[in-house]
Amino acid sequence: MMALVPCSPNQYQYQFKKWDIKKSMTTEQKDAVVSALGKRKRNGKSSGSTADFTIAEAGFKKEVDKRNLKRYLRKRLTGIPDMSPSVSV
Repeated sequence: MMALVPCSPNQYQYQFKKWDIKKSMTTEQKDAVVSALGKRKRNGKSSGSTADFTIAEAGFKKEVDKRNLKRYLRKRLTGIPDMSPSVSV
């Protein structure tokens, strides 16, 4: 049985960078999710929910952050930059 060795945050950051795993989504990934949601909505296959969307990244599956995607859509559709989470547009 192996004992778990505590790792420093720098060690985790190094491994994530080495594995090409990022916390945030790229614009291309967001556009792909929006496109897939639009296709689902047009075909009547789903309600257009992001609940079951995952992104494959470096062999791992990462769930789509709904708040981040909504903020991106609002900014993209209105052209108005998001001021802060507490200010509604």
